[in-house]
Amino acid sequence: MKANQPPEEYKQWIEQPARKVSAPLPDGKSVYDIMFSKFKGKWGLWLDLVDDTPPPPESNFERIIVPTADSARYTFLMDVLIHHHWPLLLVGPTGTGKSVYVKQYLMKLDAEL
Repeated sequence: MKANQPPEEYKQWIEQPARKVSAPLPDGKSVYDIMFSKFKGKWGLWLDLVDDTPPPPESNFERIIVPTADSARYTFLMDVLIHHHWPLLLVGPTGTGKSVYVKQYLMKLDAEL
């Protein structure tokens, strides 16, 4: 195998030639605060993906989900894994929103699919 070249069995999935990306991590941010956008070629905050639209006034209080960086991360991971047909299991203590995140994600899916 040549240096900096993918293995032969992976080349069938490569759609474009490789390009060098040089994007240093933002100052003062941990790897848990940021994500890399391959389309923009730079780092961004998970909070940039959060929809900050206020809930409608007639919403039931107990059904309101406050979007956070965590919910953006979980939704992103669910989207990627489901898109690629990979199983996923969310684990964590009771009351951290695992079921709520999954239900919210499923409710946004297209019913035709």
